[in-house]
Amino acid sequence: MLKFNDVWMQWNPYRGVMDQISENATAFSHWRGNLFKILYFTTWSDVNATDANLNLMKEFYQMTEPYVSSNPREAYLNYRD
Repeated sequence: MLKFNDVWMQWNPYRGVMDQISENATAFSHWRGNLFKILYFTTWSDVNATDANLNLMKEFYQMTEPYVSSNPREAYLNYRD
């Protein structure tokens, strides 16, 4: 079991009406065939804890690997809400 302090996982559901939108109709086509967008995030205030927190986040990300898309594992960086 991994121990985390301030690490979160947020699930945003896709599908429904979104399935009716063509993949090339918008710049964001990642919802096709995906049930959820999963957002991983963490915060910390101690500058000396940066490496430790980033390593924990990498472990958390790797732990979810069997449960998400693969070949390739898709990601959308700098997602704007």
